[in-house]
Amino acid sequence: MDRRTPKRFRPPPSPSRPDKGVLRLYVVKVSGLSRQQTTRLIARFRTGGRLEDRLGKPLNAYSWAVRTGDVASEPEPGVRRDVV
Repeated sequence: MDRRTPKRFRPPPSPSRPDKGVLRLYVVKVSGLSRQQTTRLIARFRTGGRLEDRLGKPLNAYSWAVRTGDVASEPEPGVRRDVV
């Protein structure tokens, strides 16, 4: 940006180092995330520019579906196997 560009079209100045610490603590307090999580969040924002909700089922989540082989090994309801 040169001096001929009107002020309203210039990007805002970067916060100073102490201000960045205050902003980081504010994000920790408001979001409920830890300092480490906040650092990762800020880094992700700086590289991509967008933050999106990443909560939810992971892509490689363990499948809890019962397989047919597992059903045969379970005891029937009402039957005690420890009684001889």
